[in-house]
Amino acid sequence: METTASVETISGKRVLVIDDEPWIAEILTAMLTDDGHEVDTADQGLLALGMVQLRPYDLILCDIRMPGLDGPGFYAEIERARPDLLGRILFVAGNFSSPEVEAFLEAID
Repeated sequence: METTASVETISGKRVLVIDDEPWIAEILTAMLTDDGHEVDTADQGLLALGMVQLRPYDLILCDIRMPGLDGPGFYAEIERARPDLLGRILFVAGNFSSPEVEAFLEAID
């Protein structure tokens, strides 16, 4: 008996990319746009907080380490003001192995 896997294609979602590195934001935006998503970008957490108040987002990709309001700070503000979005946040980072990042990710798990 032969089985085949079914892959559901998801497109047309609104995604917010938060990253202070322009080239990373550009790569993520290009990948998501190529898959048919509508993408907004913010280069800092404080700007992103204002954006989530203005538009609905299906997914938020957030850098952990940024100047100003970093990923954990952004998460704390969303937890307070928009807890409905907590399950839509995915964190990205160049280094997940620092003790601070590990502690944060364990705390929100």
